Amino acid sequence: MQSAADTLLAKARERYEAGDRMTAMKYYEEVLKEITIQLRKFSQQVQNAMANRAPAERPYGKGKAASSGRRPAAGQDLDSILGSATSDEAQVDTSVPAIIRRVAILLLVGSGLGVALWFLGLEVLFPKGI
Repeated sequence: MQSAADTLLAKARERYEAGDRMTAMKYYEEVLKEITIQLRKFSQQVQNAMANRAPAERPYGKGKAASSGRRPAAGQDLDSILGSATSDEAQVDTSVPAIIRRVAILLLVGSGLGVALWFLGLEVLFPKGI
């Protein structure tokens, strides 16, 4: 059974090979519309199948790792992800002095590395021995 998109695609190929590019392009646009309609119908069928499955069945695409006791990221706030500065289990210290210290270290390392690479580049481009 040939779909409407297949017949339109065959017509578009014929028109393209005959040299009628504009008509072929119109047929190709109609093929894309038909494909979009078919994909929408397929998506609706998948949604219906997901809604009608038995509740005891495992959801499609979920493996064993996804079903472990982790909460989804949408239900978490920033404190639960990073940890707060006052909690005992904070992985990253989010206090203002700690942030300032990390930024200062980053700037010092970046500046030092930049200066070192600058002089290394000068030495490579303009060697003293020549």
